[in-house]
Amino acid sequence: AINGLQDKLRTRLKELGIEGEMAKTTGPGDATKMVKRAIAEGATTIVAVGGDGTVNEVINGVSKDSIAVGIIPIEIGRA
Repeated sequence: AINGLQDKLRTRLKELGIEGEMAKTTGPGDATKMVKRAIAEGATTIVAVGGDGTVNEVINGVSKDSIAVGIIPIEIGRA
């Protein structure tokens, strides 16, 4: 199910002119580290896909005012 969602998101983002890498977190703090690394490598747009914890970590990783942040709210694995 998650792979199908990733494919749909990748296709839709590409249609919107947003291309880049997708990365999956594996534990607390991962999203913040990934965002900081992406920005250091030149990323100017970050799209957070997940629940409130992931979104919070992404926002905490943004260190520049010039970064565009998108949010696609979903909960994976919750009943």
